[in-house]
Order: sequence, then structure tokens, then C-alpha cells
Amino acid sequence: MTAHPSWYAGVEQSLMQRSRSLPLVLVTLMLMGFIPLAIAGSAPMNGGPYEVNSNETWSVDGQFDAQVTIIAGATLTIKSDLEVVAGASITVEEGGTLRVEDSTLTAENGPHAVRPIALEASLMAYSSVAPGGFELRIIAAPDTVLDNWTVRWDDIPAQDMNGSAHEINFTAPRDDFRITFELPPGRIGNLVIDSIEIDDDNGPTTNTQAIDAEPINFLLAGDPGFPITIHGTAHFENSVITGAVIDIDGAVTTADTAFKASGPVLVTGEGASLSMLGGSVTMSRVDHDVELDAFASIQWGAATGSGGDIDRWERIVPEQTIHIPINGMKCTNDACVRYTYHGVGGEGNLLDRTVDHAGNSKVPARTVEIGWADTTEVWTESATIEVTLFRTAWNLNPELDSWSEGVLVPLPYDVEHIDIIEFLDHPIIAIDSVILDSDEATVGRSTTVEISVTNDGTEAATLFISCNIGGTNTSADTSPKFAPITLAGGESDSTEVKWTYHKEAEVGLDCYIVEPYQFLELQPFISNRIANATLEGSSDAATFEWTSSSSDGDFMLIMVGVLIITIIIGMVYVVRLAQAGSFGEPSAEEVVEELEREDDEGDFDEDDGDETVTGATDRFAEMMAEEESD
Repeated sequence: MTAHPSWYAGVEQSLMQRSRSLPLVLVTLMLMGFIPLAIAGSAPMNGGPYEVNSNETWSVDGQFDAQVTIIAGATLTIKSDLEVVAGASITVEEGGTLRVEDSTLTAENGPHAVRPIALEASLMAYSSVAPGGFELRIIAAPDTVLDNWTVRWDDIPAQDMNGSAHEINFTAPRDDFRITFELPPGRIGNLVIDSIEIDDDNGPTTNTQAIDAEPINFLLAGDPGFPITIHGTAHFENSVITGAVIDIDGAVTTADTAFKASGPVLVTGEGASLSMLGGSVTMSRVDHDVELDAFASIQWGAATGSGGDIDRWERIVPEQTIHIPINGMKCTNDACVRYTYHGVGGEGNLLDRTVDHAGNSKVPARTVEIGWADTTEVWTESATIEVTLFRTAWNLNPELDSWSEGVLVPLPYDVEHIDIIEFLDHPIIAIDSVILDSDEATVGRSTTVEISVTNDGTEAATLFISCNIGGTNTSADTSPKFAPITLAGGESDSTEVKWTYHKEAEVGLDCYIVEPYQFLELQPFISNRIANATLEGSSDAATFEWTSSSSDGDFMLIMVGVLIITIIIGMVYVVRLAQAGSFGEPSAEEVVEELEREDDEGDFDEDDGDETVTGATDRFAEMMAEEESD
């Protein structure tokens, strides 16, 4: 039977159409190859960034190798057993959600070695796997040795361990048992155990990693695992997370989930929370399984921890700053402010904490809360600050007490900076008024200024008042220049100064509290530092008219007259003194008497007598002539 030509044409056309569609099919298949495998339910394996921007579920077991970011509004649900390749990570952004249900996430090369936290620690030997005799082998972590440590079990005396492995032979089968490691006194050793092997005499060797041997009083050792960072929300249910580094500043809930070799789980930041309803956190790098900051919250529920010396959680706060607006190093021969901290970190007193130039004193970083291991008890710090010294220029006088003596201030741990001044007793000073009884004064004469001051605080102070010409920084001529006043707490009083101005003018007066050089801020100690002078009965600032008095000219004339009379009297007095020889020159009568005495005694030499007598006579004549002329 011969086919109709039209049939051939149809077949040819069909083949041509198929050949044209073939490249399209191939391209489609190639593009499908670029679609992330996670769409099909498996974890990404691209080795690089991977964004979850819509709801996505991984339900295929296998490996996971990508840096996954779950963005706001998206949810990633994991329902599979995954081995997490080195370099992979999961980050949940704020607004994103991670759910891990009935799954395991295990670091490919996660930490599995342990090191003892105490001088006595133990591991479980799973010897029941051997039906007969066996050899137990303790293997040290790479590049470490077992030297100086001993191992014992039951009532068997301790054996010294050396080298990278220690073997113990058992000739008969036995149930699982614990082996205890000790460091005898006087020895030094860095013990890091990698695994325990049970070598069956008639069968295979079973190797148990140290983290799986139910460690007691051991810390995690080895490289960190893969990061899980949660800024948004996450829920772990009926799962096992092994070898992770978990950092939470969002909200995480768990139900019957074990976090193994992943401690400490970090929960930090205001609003961060961890709620554990069952499950466990075991094997941490530090002596607690969960670490909180001052602001994060935790609900432990029925979960369990590593136990032994490893606490369930600790709340650790960084260094705090206690601030007071006082330069603490500006007092004579001593600090200005000293504190004693009581009960900080559960320890004893920290004495003599002085305040520096910036007014700061440091409280060291410390643990303020502990969820004890193997119990439901929680310890919380209850610390206080006692001010043992508080002095400034206002109370340096030993007759005045140090301020705030006996005051105990609670030390909160949920703040980094504490302004302690608001809790302390100290003076608060205000100038109430500066009053003159008149708006007129006389140039060159002083007028009385009354300054009223109040101490609204609770401690006494001796302070000083000084004054300037109104509206200027020019110091006024007052006596005293710095007027002292002492006020007890709650007391008001006044002091007086004499103000003098030396030219005609209309000026005001401003009086102010002299600021102690220890003060870094005035506000806590001075509520009103300066006041303008006012008239009696008025609160408005006033100026004062300084004028020269009309009697001043008469007064000056009188003074000039008195001065002239004084000069005349003085001159007469000087002449009389000269006549009386008060200035060392003999009077005329004394010269005559001397001459007569010498003549009677015959003291004149015959040769020079005339000269002597003549000289004396001339001198006498001169003095008489001077007296007559006067």
C-alpha cells in the first residue's frame, strides 16, 4: 500500500515543528537547572549567599552549604536532617522567621573535644557494646597530651596517663560506667580529650566523641561551629542542633529541642528573649550554658543544662560608670569623693573607689545573676554604693561633716551610666535677694548691701558671695571682697557688704555665689547663682545714683586750712628745736659756758689761743645774728 503524498507532507511538517521547538525545550531545561534546589524542598548548596524572601520549606535530608538570610516577612521552615558544611550560616533578619521542626542540624566539622573545668571531671564509657573482654582507649585531642592527669573508675586506684592515648584492658564484659579524671596537687597539665574508644576483643571498635560521652565538669574545646544569628523570631521544636554558635537579639522559643556543643547561647539586647519549654543546652565553652546581658530575658522552664559546675545561665554586665559632677582630684591632700561598693558580683566590699577628674568611678564587669546548675534556684546581685567621703570647697572645713555620710545607694545592673548625685544628700544654694535701702549713694562713701541666701539642700555649707558692677564682669569695690556665710540644710540667712563707688554714675550691682573649683556642673548644687540689686520692697532690678555731696567742697577747704596751720606750727616747732640744740648744734648759752669753762681751766694754748677764741666768738656771733633775724 502506497502512502498518500499528503501524509508525507504532514509528517515532514510535524518533524520540522518539533525540530524548531527542541531548542526551546533545551533552554527551558537549562533554566530550570538554575532554580535553587530549595524550591524542591532541599537546602541550598551553592556555597554562597542565599536569600529567603518568601515562605520556604526544606524537607529533604542532605547537606547545607550557603549563607542563608531570611528577610522581613519571609519564613523558612526546616523539616530535615542536614549536615552543615563549614562556612554555611543562617541569619534571621528583624521581621523574618525561622522554624526548625523534627530536624537535626549538625556541623560537618564542629567541636567535639572537651577540657575539664575542675580538678575532677568525668565521662561515660559505653562498654556494654562489647559482649566480652575489651580495651578502653582514651584519646587526646590533636597536638595535646594526657600527661600529669590520672584516670580512675569505681574503687580502682588512679592510673597516670601519658602521651596522646591511654589504654586500659578489661578481661570481662561490663555495663557502661563513668571514668574520672583528676589533676593531683602540684601537677600542671592541659587535658583535652577528643574521644573514647571501646575496642572489642572479638569485634569492631566503637568510637564515641567526647561531647557525646555525657561530660560532667568539662568545657567544650575545638573550633566553633556554624553561626545561627536571630534578629527576628525563631522556634525550635523536637530537634537537635549540634555544633552551632547561636546569637540572639530577637525572640526564640524552644520545645523539646537539644542544643549540643553550642554553648554559650548568647541572648543580648533590650527585647531579646529565650523561652525554653523542655529540651536541653549542653556543652559550653564557658562555665554556663546561656549568657545574658543586663536587658535580655530568659524562661528556663523544664529544660536541663550541662550540670555539675556548669550553671544554666549567667547574666553578665559590662563595666559601669558611676558619675558625680565633682572633680574628684581637686581637694587638698586627698580625693574629694570616695565610694565603697558592697556586694558587687556577690563578692565582698570593694574599698576606696576614688572619683577621677571627670567625676567618674568604675564598677568592673561582673556576673549579676546565676541560674544555678541542677536546681531551679536563681541568685541575683543586690549591690549598694556607700559614699565614704564627699567634700568640696563648701565643706573642706573639718567642722563641717562630709556630705551623705551613711547613705547607701542601690547599684542597678541594667544601666551603663549612673548619675549618683540625685541619690545623695548635699546643699542646694540660692541667692534670694540683694537689697539697698536707697537708690542714691555718695561717691567715695560706702553704702550697705544686704544679701539673703537660702540652702534648700540637706547638708551644711560655707560659701562665699562676691559682687560685680551691674551687667558687667567688673568686680565691685566691696568689703569684704568675698563675704562668707554658713548655712545648715534648710536654713536661710543674710550677710552684709559695704559697697563703694568712686565717680559719679548710675550703676547697678550683681552679686553671685563664688563657684567652687571642684564643681563640674552647677545645677545640682546652685539653684540661683546670681541676683540683681533691688530696692527694699521691690523685685525689679534697680540702678543707683552715685553723686558728689555739696558739703564736699567746704570739707576740702577746711582740710586745706588745717593743713596750712599744721605746716606753720611745724616750722615754728622746728626753729625752737634748733635753738634748743635738738638737731645736734649747741645753743649760744652752751657755747659761752664752754668758753668760760675752758678759760678757767687754762686750756688755751698761747700760740693758737687767739684763733680759738676768735673762731668761737665768730660762731657765737653768727648764731645770735640768726636768732635776731628770726
